Amino acid sequence: MGFTDTADDLNRGTLSVLAAPRLTRVLQWYAPGQQFLRFGPQDPVLPNQFYRLETGDGVWILFDEGDDRTVLWEQPVIDEPRSVSLPAGFSIRTWTGPTTPVAAAAGELGSAFESLSVWDSDVFLSYTAGLPDFVNKLHELHYGDAFWIRMSEAASWTQPAPN
Repeated sequence: MGFTDTADDLNRGTLSVLAAPRLTRVLQWYAPGQQFLRFGPQDPVLPNQFYRLETGDGVWILFDEGDDRTVLWEQPVIDEPRSVSLPAGFSIRTWTGPTTPVAAAAGELGSAFESLSVWDSDVFLSYTAGLPDFVNKLHELHYGDAFWIRMSEAASWTQPAPN
């Protein structure tokens, strides 16, 4: 899930999704260490925990499987262009621009861009530079999409305003 809200500390409990009784864990990718950090409302303090979400972070939010009620997490819309730092390797980020063809969005990153994947209900849809359309199953980025991106070198990416 893409996080578009204002940066906030998780342990303050101000993010409404953290109050969902079914929440078991939030996972955040730590790009410098190429590993997941975790936060669980009932977890003891662990060395691989994180306590803060920044605007534009992509996160995995896990809930108990036995309850199929929908959890609604309302977040504000980012209504201006945004600069995104992309380190070499994998990172998870959020698209905050308008619906855009992936080839056009990724094209702005030049040769440093390698691939981009979005989770779509039960499967990853991916786009890799230089591969034909029948292999690339991800065609557009939509506002709020969280995505994995792999870069051969660090880059800065300016995402346009959503409207």
